[in-house]
Amino acid sequence: HSYSSQVSEPTCTQPGFTLYVCSGCSDFYAESIPATGHSYVGGICTGCGDVLLGDLNGDTVIDLLDLSEFAVALANSELPEASVADINGDGIVDLLDYSDLAVSLAG
Repeated sequence: HSYSSQVSEPTCTQPGFTLYVCSGCSDFYAESIPATGHSYVGGICTGCGDVLLGDLNGDTVIDLLDLSEFAVALANSELPEASVADINGDGIVDLLDYSDLAVSLAG
């Protein structure tokens, strides 16, 4: 067999594959390539732009550290980045978003 290959690249959420086709007899096979997974920087995926709402400190974990950072920002009148802090999606970062984050962390 003399195989040529064609690659369908994976994305953050979808696997890809490599398709091998024989130029002599058209025999073929495929190998799966796993999805890459999200790579968040500052709460935003560098691969697809997905937003990790509530990840104010950029550590990809939404926890009390993010809530604390939100509280400090509000106390200092320094609103956090809207893309990750607009928890309720109303286009405004405010105490309602802080409250929604607190409630979600409380379980």
